[in-house]
Amino acid sequence: MDMRSVSLQVAHFMHDRDVQRAKRHRRGSYVRQLRLPYQSGTAHIYRHSYLGYGLLEARSRTLKTWPEASRPNDAHPCLVPGFHGFAANLTACMEMVQVLLGLNTSCGSAHSLAQGRCTFAGAWDAPWRGHRVVLLSYFFDRLLHAGVVPPNASEASATPGDFDAAAALACAAASGGAGSLSKAFPEATPGLAEWLCFDLAYLAV
Repeated sequence: MDMRSVSLQVAHFMHDRDVQRAKRHRRGSYVRQLRLPYQSGTAHIYRHSYLGYGLLEARSRTLKTWPEASRPNDAHPCLVPGFHGFAANLTACMEMVQVLLGLNTSCGSAHSLAQGRCTFAGAWDAPWRGHRVVLLSYFFDRLLHAGVVPPNASEASATPGDFDAAAALACAAASGGAGSLSKAFPEATPGLAEWLCFDLAYLAV
């Protein structure tokens, strides 16, 4: 999974039986066939691009979703107090992220899911079947900025709980203002620190 600025890219191996089920249930557009090196055959992968759901694009969309001018008495829940009148709150921030992602958008009936699942924004995902998940780009960067990944590390292991805990810490610090953020995350620049609550909540969800 590669979290970029404008899109999220997801790709993983598919077993042959899952490929056949996907094609029978009209999910073939998610399936790609790859030729393996050294003439060792072919493999199928699931692949989908969530265009518009990259981290920086999500930041832009959240400001449009929660415009201060139209909701003067309801502060944006993911940003620090004083940042255009916003005030961070983890629970409310997570709820807003869920709406932003369209988690309740259907991708088809239970019968047509072909043992896969709906993810978000109306997209379908094939079964993972115990695959190891590799997270790239902003997934790694934000854990580095949050202090979960050691400085100068080029790779690290993490769990979903690490993202949840980092988001909780960032939003708690953000609720105390810019000074609290700078103390909690001394390695992050002020501009980046102001968005850590949102960024980590978005990645956690």
